Amino acid sequence: MALEIELSSRQQEIIRTLLQSHAPLSPHDLANQIDVSVRTVQRDLKELQSVFTKYGLAVQKNRRKGVWVEGPGNKRRQLDHDLYFQQKKRLFSQEERRLGLTFDLLLGNEAVKSYLFSRRYDVTEATISYDLNVLEEWFPHFGLELVRKPGLGVYIEKQEDAVRTAAVFMMTEQLSVDEWLGFFNTGSFPAENYFTKEILKKSLMIQELPYLERAVRQMFSSRGITFDDRDYVHFILHVHISVLRVKNGCSIESIKEQTNIYSDHDKELAEEIAGIVLRYFHTELPEREVVYLAFKVLILKRINDAEDVPEPSTRLIPMDTMMAFIEEAGKNLGVSLSGDSVLMSGLISHLQSAVTRINNDMQIHNPLLGKISEQYKDVFQACEQAVPILERSLKVSIPRAEIGYITLHIGSAAIRSTETPMKTCRAVVVCASGIGTGRFLSTRVKKELPDVQVVDVVSMMALADWLASGNYVDVIISTVHLPFLEQDQNVVTVSPLLQKRDIEQIGTAVESLRLKQSRDLPAVPSKQPDTSRLLAVARYGEAISQILRNLFLYENVVFTDLNHLLNHFKTHDVVKDFDRFIEDIKERERLGGFTWGALAMLHSRTDSVSQVMMALFRLKRPIRWPVSEDEYNEVRTLLVLAAPAGAPREHVEIIGEISSALIEEDFMESLAKDSEGKLRKAVERVLTGSYMEKANLFNERT
Repeated sequence: MALEIELSSRQQEIIRTLLQSHAPLSPHDLANQIDVSVRTVQRDLKELQSVFTKYGLAVQKNRRKGVWVEGPGNKRRQLDHDLYFQQKKRLFSQEERRLGLTFDLLLGNEAVKSYLFSRRYDVTEATISYDLNVLEEWFPHFGLELVRKPGLGVYIEKQEDAVRTAAVFMMTEQLSVDEWLGFFNTGSFPAENYFTKEILKKSLMIQELPYLERAVRQMFSSRGITFDDRDYVHFILHVHISVLRVKNGCSIESIKEQTNIYSDHDKELAEEIAGIVLRYFHTELPEREVVYLAFKVLILKRINDAEDVPEPSTRLIPMDTMMAFIEEAGKNLGVSLSGDSVLMSGLISHLQSAVTRINNDMQIHNPLLGKISEQYKDVFQACEQAVPILERSLKVSIPRAEIGYITLHIGSAAIRSTETPMKTCRAVVVCASGIGTGRFLSTRVKKELPDVQVVDVVSMMALADWLASGNYVDVIISTVHLPFLEQDQNVVTVSPLLQKRDIEQIGTAVESLRLKQSRDLPAVPSKQPDTSRLLAVARYGEAISQILRNLFLYENVVFTDLNHLLNHFKTHDVVKDFDRFIEDIKERERLGGFTWGALAMLHSRTDSVSQVMMALFRLKRPIRWPVSEDEYNEVRTLLVLAAPAGAPREHVEIIGEISSALIEEDFMESLAKDSEGKLRKAVERVLTGSYMEKANLFNERT
């Protein structure tokens, strides 16, 4: 039996995962294994029903258990066999396609016709043309020009040095310094994705890179030369791109005039690196490439060499300038930052190398810039407004990427200024450099987890020596994978910005440690219930009451547009600000729509509502609802869920049970057909089932 429909590689992976699983998988677990969103998994499962049915198999779904496949073993093996022989079809997202096009153009040596790109990425030439319009505005930032000539094709008018700089920039934008350091040490990435699998391993051929990096690191280490991790990663990637370009027949055509200032020692280091390249890549670098490397070594040393750091009396960053900047940033934030010696020393140390980079025309990359400017908007704006003080004094133009790093230092100090210490668990924070993101992460940990005492912040490279020196901690909080540690080390890997899930991970690790320490202690009679847990259960009940009170059903609705649909809420007291309600719903929908079968869901956390609410619209005629850039589903039912922006966590969890229940066919049928009375009972069944689970969990803990 052969598969009659062509499946994407993602759909094939979903089928294989379900066939090989011996237990039900939740949509969330399935999405994590395949590295896509839950919405994508739910949409694909709907489309794959016919495939399983053809093979005599059935997909079973239960909101509490998850998803699994039932059917004879021979049928399962037949489907798995047919999958193996079907040619895979790669589906590219818009982001993946543009990323691929960028590297195609940067690393290509000749013009490429648009129709070849359209075949490669399986889209129309019009879509490729639109993508190129977007990229056309990006290349000039690196002194590159996108050229499109009818009859000839598309190519980059380029200077070799600019191509390499742009390629390294893209590599450090896609993966953080921590992730690159982890790859150097392990040869693998924490999560495989399009960039790591398709671009790095196939186009950029990085399989040998860890060997090159290890040899270069040993070379520098044997001479007592050390670098900031961020600068070192950029240097190694630059070497790799240079080797790749030489292998492809592209070499530096002219060397900057400044190259004659490198020393004989710099040239010797460059020649040794060329020898390492020959050993691992079997590529001999021409003399002008060795000279180019010598100049890169010089810049790297100039940024990091302690001999180039002025003494305090002739410090590159004047003390009065630093004090004026810190005072202005604090004033913009409404906090006092004066007298914070950690902030002063950290900022001076950081800015010395940053100013050197700027003066030597080196790109400053900050892959966290978007998240920093969004999640810490007030701090970023305060720094942005105070930066002119530094620019006037230092006579440099400070880019937004650098302001992002400064924000981490100022944000740390702002949190420190209001913290109340209450430490019981010892921790060390590990990151790329042990300075910028590490200090910020350390302060966030202290603020969010008052029971955790951060005793030090160290770089990944220095951690082994730090532990060998007799330092002891209960937990290691790291932004990078640490494969060299013993298995019994209590390590938690987190985001540099410390997201909610990271806080929960650390809390779990600390709680596990306490439980382990208390196993041999005699039991102490409980004096009274845990009030916080009691309140949490009460809030779950309160959320259920609000949803059932604010449950609205509308039949035979004629859909013209979203504004017309949402007009039904104008008369409801639960909506405080109708115009804001429409705006917030639309804003959330712009981030990505959700459909499941013939149902589309609109949802938002918004200040425009006073309580948790749910509304269901059954349409008189089906409509086409967008689920992606060029994909639509036929929808007959619209579900609207909303909660106040400041609603307790328990309220948000309870309303989330509604969307979780969409996987159950009987609940979906109730949403589509049941009378208002039966619908209310179905919703109540879903919510109270969840409530009882949480209440039972509370009883077990108390």
